[in-house]
Amino acid sequence: MEFEGIVTSVTAYRESDGIVNLLTKNGFVTFTAHGILKINAKLTSLCQLYNVVKVDLSQNKKSAHYTLQSGETLKSYKNLYENIEAMLTLGFIIELAKKTIDEENISSIYEAILVCLDAILMQKDLRTIRLAFLSHIINNVGLTLNVNECVRCGSKKGIISLSYVDGGFVCHKCLLSTDIQHKPLYIKMARYVMIAPLKEVVEKALPEFECNALFRDFYHFLSEQLDIKLKNFELLVKIL
Repeated sequence: MEFEGIVTSVTAYRESDGIVNLLTKNGFVTFTAHGILKINAKLTSLCQLYNVVKVDLSQNKKSAHYTLQSGETLKSYKNLYENIEAMLTLGFIIELAKKTIDEENISSIYEAILVCLDAILMQKDLRTIRLAFLSHIINNVGLTLNVNECVRCGSKKGIISLSYVDGGFVCHKCLLSTDIQHKPLYIKMARYVMIAPLKEVVEKALPEFECNALFRDFYHFLSEQLDIKLKNFELLVKIL
């Protein structure tokens, strides 16, 4: 059987084998790759973390377990392994995908990952890529923020705040003492990343301060709504 996907994890098994998790457009596939931990093993390079690969797997009729027979690397990210921020960004994207993927959004999230991986490979702005993917996930899990009008009165004028409690923009007339008043660029960027196509956003290099602020705020919003925490986010915060 042939599968195409992204290598999301490789776990050592026995002396020289590996258990590989592959994210495909239809979900996760797990298989055993015999001998890949041996020095100069033929298929070692195929099973490198975050590679986009095409693999041929055999399936045990009794256990239904898959075993790697052959394959080819379609895209490799080994040149990024020494770039700490790039690797943490890759890790964040995959970790977030694992936490939020379901049968309904798998195809959309898989395609979004490929778009972000290509952008990283092309050395686009990593801050923008992280924010763009996070925004995409928020939309895909049904938590889309209303960035078209005030969520309290429907006005499209005088927007000065983004309420994560109420789920969208707030105008100056509806602003409460508990609301945070945001700068115009924060409001403008929030709207842009929520409604613009992912492929367009990852080509940009959005302003650093606002990008980092939105990334933190969007993450905490999603984290609270879904009750999830990501290790790679905590690591990224340390280098932002």
